[in-house]
Amino acid sequence: MDHALGFAITTVTETITPSTTIDLRMDWFGDMTDEPATISIDILSQVGATALVRGEVRQGASGDRRAVATGRFMKATMPGGSELESGPPPEELEPRQGTDGFHAYIGVRDEGAGRIVIPASPHLAGMVRVGAFHGGVIAAMGSRAASSALGEWISSGDARQASVEIEYLRPAFVASDLLIEAKIVRAGRRSAVVEITTRQHGWTEPPQTRAVQLWVRERAQ
Repeated sequence: MDHALGFAITTVTETITPSTTIDLRMDWFGDMTDEPATISIDILSQVGATALVRGEVRQGASGDRRAVATGRFMKATMPGGSELESGPPPEELEPRQGTDGFHAYIGVRDEGAGRIVIPASPHLAGMVRVGAFHGGVIAAMGSRAASSALGEWISSGDARQASVEIEYLRPAFVASDLLIEAKIVRAGRRSAVVEITTRQHGWTEPPQTRAVQLWVRERAQ
């Protein structure tokens, strides 16, 4: 959704340039399956360089609604500055071969208790010329960190992620490892709230992103 909403902005700009995610919210109404998905997108408003975009995901023959997302983007900007546009074209990157599943493709290292590390990975850049981790990768791996932190809470009932709100505070460049850390804010009988942050460079600098996820349990034992 981060990719789809950002890409939609290019359809209303004069030139094809990247758009930087400011924040993104997703609300889930059901689990995604391996069926093809359709995403419909509306650009709600544009004020100066800022665009507010809404998207809806549907799957199945009956078009069941799976999720709704709303994001704010800075149009025609990129992390690191416009000087990157004048650099030489990047070399073509080869996709990773022989991996089984999305987490294996990302190459995460799970340290347990809600901490995972994404090794420096040029193939995970949103745009190779920019060299920053794709925002969708960060959001998806945040969900993995949250499920790791929740542990027994998830295993004791039919748990699923209901919503996520993520703020992209600073670019996270693919030249350095990225730590994603999830901490439980509250865990009740039927719902839990998890805070997720990402950091680089020894894990001591201010976070690159900050997110809050709501998880719900349909059946609690």
